[in-house]
Amino acid sequence: MPKRLGPLVCAALFLFASCSSPEPWETDARRLIQLHEGFVPEPYQDAGGGWSVGYGHQILLSSDVRAGRTATLADRKWRDRLYLDHLFESDFKRALQDAQLFVDNAGIQVEGVPTIPGPDGTSWDSRWPATPHGVRVALVDMAYDLGLLGIMQLEEFRRLIALGQWDAAAADLQSTKWCGELPPRCRDAIYLITTH
Repeated sequence: MPKRLGPLVCAALFLFASCSSPEPWETDARRLIQLHEGFVPEPYQDAGGGWSVGYGHQILLSSDVRAGRTATLADRKWRDRLYLDHLFESDFKRALQDAQLFVDNAGIQVEGVPTIPGPDGTSWDSRWPATPHGVRVALVDMAYDLGLLGIMQLEEFRRLIALGQWDAAAADLQSTKWCGELPPRCRDAIYLITTH
């Protein structure tokens, strides 16, 4: 007969589970990315001429080395759903970190991108917790698609986000090359930013 867990162990397990469950905005961002990317269970050539798989995971054949050999498109791992889900979670976490860096460190130094000082001359650390739900979702989705360097190059958008001017940031985003290339994804980002 199995032993029953004591009340303190149960409470600790409950607290751990509560602390590790995603925030609602994080769940919304994950679903939005999956909707925008779609799931393709085998390698395909993307619009940029590279190779992708799963939820838009970029396959870097020359640098994706496993067990001392270079990955090829024929590798079975590219067709393994559990592996592809793991890749999505890894890519999602990177996009989440990139979006947080974008907001928290608006003055972060990225090669080729000028820094933006805060209005009072201080750095922008800890802006992420005050960023509205919809803005977070939009920025994580953008970071998943563009990467940190890509979103940091949207200089005026970056400045307006740093200042918390959501409507102006959305208006600026509308005139970017990214919006011209991905109108549905851009419309969703603009809607999320303006309605926060």
